[in-house]
Amino acid sequence: MRLRSLLVAAVLAAAPHAVLAWGATGHRIIGRLAITRESYESSLREAGSSAWKAGYLPYSIDEDWQQLSKDFAYWRVATAGARRATNPAHRAWLADDATRREALILRDLGVLAHYVGDGSQPMHVSIHFNGWGPGPNPEGFTEEKIHAYFEGEFVRDYLSPAAVRAAMTPYRDCHCSIETRTADYLATTRDTVVPLYRLWKAGGFVNGDARGRAFVAERLAAGADELRDVVVEAWRASAQAEVGWPAVKVADVLAGKADPFDALYGTD
Repeated sequence: MRLRSLLVAAVLAAAPHAVLAWGATGHRIIGRLAITRESYESSLREAGSSAWKAGYLPYSIDEDWQQLSKDFAYWRVATAGARRATNPAHRAWLADDATRREALILRDLGVLAHYVGDGSQPMHVSIHFNGWGPGPNPEGFTEEKIHAYFEGEFVRDYLSPAAVRAAMTPYRDCHCSIETRTADYLATTRDTVVPLYRLWKAGGFVNGDARGRAFVAERLAAGADELRDVVVEAWRASAQAEVGWPAVKVADVLAGKADPFDALYGTD
């Protein structure tokens, strides 16, 4: 129940990234810093693009999901270790570490929630991010700066949590990697860009038109669905992780087969 309450609170949180500190044993943190942007940027260059053009939203979702899964893994190990520790000093340190991990979960889940939520807004995944903009416009879509009104005032004035909840769908396990899941999620959002502009042209966002309310409710629900699902998958993945140095398997600690203290605290 404590963790459930923590997760509910974390979904509502939104905090900036904090710099990860170097630990007592350099190796303790290396695994958490191992993911860099270099491969992402190299791949974009090879495709004739750049991070400036493509943005970091896919990368940010993937990276923060991986961080959340690691946070969960450390919390699992610290909690189980504290419960089983026979050394009072070790038990106290592990209990304190579990509390620290809860704060990290709140922070990292808040960041992930923001990026996943961004990913359900059509204009966040399109070059047509605030009015149709330059380039071909065969359907005569608006050039007005509609971004802020669409995601701000319209939602405030005409949407409610109940309406969004009614549009949500059951949990979906894609049986795929987070990279594939994120790409599919953003591609689905991309497919709503033209329908958004068509609906705007048809007056679907004037005076709380029902068509606009339904469209926005579906998009908000898509974000809520995705956030719920990726958090569930991060939790499940954390049970198969390794933490600390020398690395210890989360599953072994949960089964009482390994003492995690040295791996978490460090031995040098």
